[in-house]
Amino acid sequence: LQVSWSFSLCEVSSLSLPPASFQVKGDEALLRYEHRSRGRIAVRKLAHLRRLVISDDYFPITREYRVFLYCDQVLAWGFYWDEYTDDHPLSPIEQSELSDLATKAARRLQVPFIIVDIGQLDNGRWIVIEAGDAQFAGLGRIPVLTLWGKLKDIRLERQ
Repeated sequence: LQVSWSFSLCEVSSLSLPPASFQVKGDEALLRYEHRSRGRIAVRKLAHLRRLVISDDYFPITREYRVFLYCDQVLAWGFYWDEYTDDHPLSPIEQSELSDLATKAARRLQVPFIIVDIGQLDNGRWIVIEAGDAQFAGLGRIPVLTLWGKLKDIRLERQ
């Protein structure tokens, strides 16, 4: 297996910054990083998400949120990037859109404890970026006690 590709993380010309381009070359050694690749490579469609800032290493910090759900109920949500804050908090309408989209995704996947990452496109529309096992997900800017407390409350209601 031979893997070679090149990609640009972002178009930063409008921000007067040098472009952040990376060249990645490798072979099956790329797949041997068991804690990263698990022997697989995922290729995703590039979505033009609403950028908030460009990090010091030229990585675009976009308007993305992580939503934790248990049995299709939103437990907690928060800004995805834990080292940054969204200086434009979600409006009540955006909160509702975020919650509705995450709930629809969770229902389709039929996984009891799940995270759904959602990003906002340049045009303002929200899309699902990815979904994953909530047991192994980072919290982003979600307060851990809020999440655990809500999960405990829902579990007690179901008993």
